[in-house]
Amino acid sequence: MGALLELRDLAASQEGFPVLRGIDLSIGAHERVALLGPSGAGKTSLLRVLGATLLPSAGSASILGTELTGAREATLRGLRSRIGFVHQDHALVPNLRVLQNVLAGRLGQQGWAGALRSLLWPSREQKLEVLGLLEELGIGDKLFERTEVLSGGEAQRVALARALYQRPAVLLADEPIAAVDPARSRALLELMTQVAQTRGLPLVVSLHQAELAQEFF
Repeated sequence: MGALLELRDLAASQEGFPVLRGIDLSIGAHERVALLGPSGAGKTSLLRVLGATLLPSAGSASILGTELTGAREATLRGLRSRIGFVHQDHALVPNLRVLQNVLAGRLGQQGWAGALRSLLWPSREQKLEVLGLLEELGIGDKLFERTEVLSGGEAQRVALARALYQRPAVLLADEPIAAVDPARSRALLELMTQVAQTRGLPLVVSLHQAELAQEFF
């Protein structure tokens, strides 16, 4: 099988400033890749290209078989709905419960009416699917908890559950252990790599810790 994520001599800019240049990268199914570097090195920008939210200014980026340059917005939206992205700040909605935050992972695959129905009146099947994900991640008891009362580690697992609820073809994570104390960092990375392996998903994670990258990637 060919590469699912492929960059060739890629360059990208944000607000007129170059942030990436001369990037070559090829990632196939089942591969795990750690992006290492200090803050400001371009790790988040590279993840945004892989997530189809930052488009190339030069070179090429083929994501899940779609070339980003010249792609229509509708095509890009459909592509993004197939990419699970775990944000560094979790990007959870604090006044919603864990259930609704996880259900939000599939909103990009629904029309507005279906999305509203899912959030306000989720079906029994949807609740059971979310519960199964949360139990797999060790937080099944948090299904109806409001996200603002969660610990950093719990919030990160909810963000991971939301990404997995998309049934993604690839999983990306931006500094997933930044808000987690060192004692729990290893457990969270172990869990993330395990769920990616179980589902056969390529996994790309940005990290600062070289020792953890060597252990899990």
